Amino acid sequence: MQAATPTRMRAPPPASQEFLRLLLAHGCKPSLGAQDDINALHFAAQKGHAEALRHLINGGLHVNSRSRKGMTALMFATLHGARDAVGPAGSALVGSS
Repeated sequence: MQAATPTRMRAPPPASQEFLRLLLAHGCKPSLGAQDDINALHFAAQKGHAEALRHLINGGLHVNSRSRKGMTALMFATLHGARDAVGPAGSALVGSS
């Protein structure tokens, strides 16, 4: 069984944004991915957590990071119908590089 690490945690709901800020401030490495190279940005996009997306990108996670299958966070958001991640609230994923 693989141990859970902060980078394998799912993005927190909007009420837990302070928890995400604390993880990032204390050295959590959100760029580390699971075995399929899916990272925290992909999980946040999949769930439509726009504020978490902004924190992760501002924390240094590259907006165009790709999974092993070549999927970006924007693709994850679109695939899973996470409108908050791709609409105006989730503008961090659109137009960033």
